[in-house]
Amino acid sequence: MTRSLRAAACVRPAWSIGRFRVEGPDEDAFTLAVAALERLIEGASASFPSGFDQLDLVGDFPAEIDAELGTAMGWGEAEIRHHPPGIESFAQACRNAAAGEGPSGSAVVTVDALGEGDRATPTRDAAAIAAGFVAGPGARLAGASSRRHPPEQRPEAARWVAAARRAAPHATAATQGTLGLLSTAAPPVLLIEWNRSFPLARTEHLAWTPTPTAPSPSAAMAVAVYTGLRAAAVGETAWAAVIRPERTDFLAFEVEGPVTWLGPFSQAEGGRPLPEVRPTGRGTWGLESVSQGAYVARARYLENLPARWRFAAERCPSCATVTFPPRGRCRRCATTTGLERVELPREHLEVEAVTVVAPGAQPAEFDGQVAAMGSYGVVLARLAPGVRATLQVTDTDPHGIKVGDRVRAVLRRIYPMEGAWRYGRKAVGEEPVSAPAKSG
Repeated sequence: MTRSLRAAACVRPAWSIGRFRVEGPDEDAFTLAVAALERLIEGASASFPSGFDQLDLVGDFPAEIDAELGTAMGWGEAEIRHHPPGIESFAQACRNAAAGEGPSGSAVVTVDALGEGDRATPTRDAAAIAAGFVAGPGARLAGASSRRHPPEQRPEAARWVAAARRAAPHATAATQGTLGLLSTAAPPVLLIEWNRSFPLARTEHLAWTPTPTAPSPSAAMAVAVYTGLRAAAVGETAWAAVIRPERTDFLAFEVEGPVTWLGPFSQAEGGRPLPEVRPTGRGTWGLESVSQGAYVARARYLENLPARWRFAAERCPSCATVTFPPRGRCRRCATTTGLERVELPREHLEVEAVTVVAPGAQPAEFDGQVAAMGSYGVVLARLAPGVRATLQVTDTDPHGIKVGDRVRAVLRRIYPMEGAWRYGRKAVGEEPVSAPAKSG
């Protein structure tokens, strides 16, 4: 049995410049991808009890993601495939995910990260979207198609609708459904022809302009999919279309069951007002920065990732004491056999102590971070009875976290070493999260 789209999650960075959301200095495509996947798994865990056995990544990602993403998510040997940015790549990734077999799921992740060069003067929002496919009722991919047209001319209506038919070959004039349409400007003649061909299919049209707020092509298609599917009922066909100056791309889904949507897929939905943060260009903090702190060999770094990233610990069968990080023996009774591997929570962590590290007081490995971001907070967070972790604070005023507050641990850049970023968990203040939306 092929897999169908069961849930999708969207995350946006908490930093902003003007009206655009941008990655913070300690974020990149890798951390955004992990954040989207974690939201997908946490918000729709019942849909993916066996995790994912294949992952399609659409966008530009750091080279180390293949070796480290499985560790970050706690998966086994998941097959990872890369696709360049673009709608065609997003469509192919969805085909790959839908073709998977077995009890596990498939995930498609598209990330629109601005990168170091575009972050200072952004022209679009940064975002990451993760879509989960699994066997069973959901939104089944019916097909994909494209129609090229001269950049200076509007698409020919009849051929444009013919391309939509190729994406959903079983659709007829009696087909009920929706069209999620993103376009710089949809010529009325196209919608007239659409309504003549599919009189029972409703149109959900979102207009966007190529400058200055255009999303990346793959992110645009993901929003179009959401726009079409959220208004579709079970038994209907949902088209997603993105009209660009030189072509239109279509995806079509047959809605056989509900789809869960997690996170703000459009500017008007969810989220809190974002503070105007200090400029990110105060200093240089990139891979060219050389950490002057204690050297940690990459092999050792990778060995400790389960504890650093997933808060992996050991529970003693004799006294039930939790030892973190794992040591191969109970910290209380020294038992070494039968230790149970557990993962401690990363949300709703109570702050037991807090301090602020001012410029000049930081360890040398954080010189680049301080040059770019200024002072940073550090909290001692309670993971379990008698178990605590020391975490930097991010996305929050360094003085904004107090003892007794609740935080969650997110994956972020820590510092560069050996020509690559080292990643770890940092604390962000928790905020109320609205219930997920469902379509179908």
